[in-house]
Amino acid sequence: MKRNGVTLGNYININIKDEITGSFRDRVISDPLFMHEYGHTIQSRNWGILYLAVPGLSSIISAGGSTKIGTTPFYTHDRFWTEKNANKNAKKYFENYYDVDWNVYSPYYDDRGEWRTAIDENGNTYRYWYDYTIEDYYPTH
Repeated sequence: MKRNGVTLGNYININIKDEITGSFRDRVISDPLFMHEYGHTIQSRNWGILYLAVPGLSSIISAGGSTKIGTTPFYTHDRFWTEKNANKNAKKYFENYYDVDWNVYSPYYDDRGEWRTAIDENGNTYRYWYDYTIEDYYPTH
């Protein structure tokens, strides 16, 4: 199941497949989807009355036409400007107030990584496992 959510102003609705146990605060700062949707609340505050007309409507249209990117677990909507802007807001907020590192692995996704190929300093090719990070799922640039 694809994890998703929608934010209108300060109201966040998230479709997740598990229940929250323990501290809600701990879940929020460890689950990138919660942080991303919170980024939309900041976006809403920044855009004010224009939020629904510009980023809101643009995001709905993008989500409706979103397609999977190759064999990756990522979708075109995830790379849309409204989503990257929300990610920038979330990254800045959660780094500043909760010391969250956007470049770490997140356990909340089924597709956890991929094999990659690289070349060392001697020109030898080698393969290594790359764990997807929050930045991979929620890009800021």
